[in-house]
Amino acid sequence: MDYLLLDVVDVVPAREANGPGLSFYLLLGITILAEAALMRGLKYQQWGQALFQSLLANLASLAIGFLLLEWIPGLFFPNELLNLAALWLITVLIETPVLYLFNRQKQLKSTIIVSLLMNLLSYLLFFGYIRFFAR
Repeated sequence: MDYLLLDVVDVVPAREANGPGLSFYLLLGITILAEAALMRGLKYQQWGQALFQSLLANLASLAIGFLLLEWIPGLFFPNELLNLAALWLITVLIETPVLYLFNRQKQLKSTIIVSLLMNLLSYLLFFGYIRFFAR
């Protein structure tokens, strides 16, 4: 099975006829917690706000991920690492404005750095999941 990810989503299992499985929800939860912890660790946001903002940013990238698969299925590469890199960039481009909407009092540069780092963390988690648990 090929895995096409857009942030917290393993899109293929999430789109199966019987819906997403337990691993999807666990990965979503772990991602939100890890991103919130990173935001808190970087002193970007308080814990509750970080959880809320991570949830909303991930829901936005999840929704756009489904739309991309429907509208442009040829967007993805046959190489898994190229997919991860391209999708990481797309995710950053989606989630940075979401974070900035909630944090306009912060410098845009700060929001961009946080978005880059939290999505790097997420994709490292996803890559580990794909390599060690999904095959």
